[in-house]
Amino acid sequence: MRIVRCSDKGYDRKLSSLNRRSAPDPAVQATVTEVFAAIAKDGDRALLHYTEKFGGPKLTPAKLRVSEKEIAAAVEALPAKVHKAILAARANVAAFAKASLR
Repeated sequence: MRIVRCSDKGYDRKLSSLNRRSAPDPAVQATVTEVFAAIAKDGDRALLHYTEKFGGPKLTPAKLRVSEKEIAAAVEALPAKVHKAILAARANVAAFAKASLR
């Protein structure tokens, strides 16, 4: 993880290099908005529909649930460095949220 401090030489340049936002494609944005609205309205039924529509597997509601065993296997398959980074990110998000509480 790269840390940028306001006291660093070239801070403005480093900070601007982190801001790489691009304008989203309006068609993609419209599709995403449609998908989110449908899922908010129809839940799993819409999720299953769009999964198949966009080339994913044909799923059933029972297939949406991930077992504890599958989660453990996925965690075990992660490289140690990636697992460590995920845990650090989780801790950072929790700390930020806690600091943001009134």
